[in-house]
Amino acid sequence: EKLKALLNKYNMKMNCMVFTDRVIVPGAGIIWGGPYPGFTAPCSDEEVAACLKERSDRLAAGENCETEMKTLSPLEEKVVEKHVQVFKEQVEQAYKLFGNRDTEKDGVL
Repeated sequence: EKLKALLNKYNMKMNCMVFTDRVIVPGAGIIWGGPYPGFTAPCSDEEVAACLKERSDRLAAGENCETEMKTLSPLEEKVVEKHVQVFKEQVEQAYKLFGNRDTEKDGVL
């Protein structure tokens, strides 16, 4: 509430940015005092690298991008699901903090 009041008092805007990997996310324990309770840890660099290698190997083996590549491997599904979960948690927290601000009426936070 204090932050919202200060933003309104000084006619300031704030952009919320959502990151889903590396040390920037609230579930990571590397910088900014994390991991924070209620936030999922991001995929490790090794998981992402393995996922990209798997995809690259499939393409190198001649899989057609427009057909066979529409199906994710179990590893790819895991990485995508983790990114989506990390994204959802941050967006949900932003809504809890700032509400659903109507840009026409309230400005953008």
